[in-house]
Amino acid sequence: MVVTNHGRPVAVLMSVDETSVEQSLTAWRRVRATQIIAEIQMESARKGTDTLTSGEIDDEIKKVRQERGKSGR
Repeated sequence: MVVTNHGRPVAVLMSVDETSVEQSLTAWRRVRATQIIAEIQMESARKGTDTLTSGEIDDEIKKVRQERGKSGR
């Protein structure tokens, strides 16, 4: 069952029983993780960062760490 708020989906309800609740939660977590990874990949392609080399990634990490070190974080 899809729960909506003003016509927009906000939640999904599904039935489970004592023997399947953990399996259902595990499956849901896997699906959600896959969705999040796909979103990250699409954002990376949109920004053009999907073609960075390992060296470029390392350089970016060093840069951010240096900036954080200067700000005291």
